[in-house]
Amino acid sequence: MILLLTKDWVFPVAGLCVGYPAEAGRVSPRLPLAVTVHTNRYDEANLERDIDAYDRRRQALQPYRRQRYADRYADVEFYGWSEEKARHYSVPERTDFGAFIRDKGFSLK
Repeated sequence: MILLLTKDWVFPVAGLCVGYPAEAGRVSPRLPLAVTVHTNRYDEANLERDIDAYDRRRQALQPYRRQRYADRYADVEFYGWSEEKARHYSVPERTDFGAFIRDKGFSLK
C-alpha cells in the first residue's frame, strides 16, 4: 500500500481493504452494558465478575489463536479478553504520532 503524505494539513484517518475474506466472518461478543455504561456514578461492584464472565463466554465462542507478546510474558493457561487487552496496552504504540501530526501543521492543544 502506498500512501502519499507529502502535503501539509493532510493525514490518513481510515484504510480500505479490498478482496474476499480467507474465512467466514463472525460477530464478536460484546462486553455487557453494565461494564461499559455507568449512569450518574461509576460502579465497579460487579466489574471483576462481569469481565470474568465475558472472558469465559468469548473464549468459548472465539478463542485467541496465540498469546500476544509471548516473548515478554509467561504463557498462561487461560488467555481471555482481559489478559489480551492488558498485554496489548502494556506496550506503547505509535509514540511518534504527535510529532507526525505537528509536522503536518496541526496543533495538539
